[in-house]
Amino acid sequence: MMLRSSRKYLNEQLVLLSNLSYFIFIIKYISLTIKVNKRGQVVRTRR
Repeated sequence: MMLRSSRKYLNEQLVLLSNLSYFIFIIKYISLTIKVNKRGQVVRTRR
C-alpha cells in the first residue's frame, strides 16, 4: 500500500519536472528569438 502511493507520488514529480523543463525550453526559445529580433532587426510575423 505504501509502495503504491510513493510510486504515484514519484510519477507526479516526474510529470512536474518534465512540464517545468518544457516551460524553461519555451522561455529560452522566446528570449532567444527576441534577442535575434533586437540584434538583426529581422521581425518575421508571417510563418
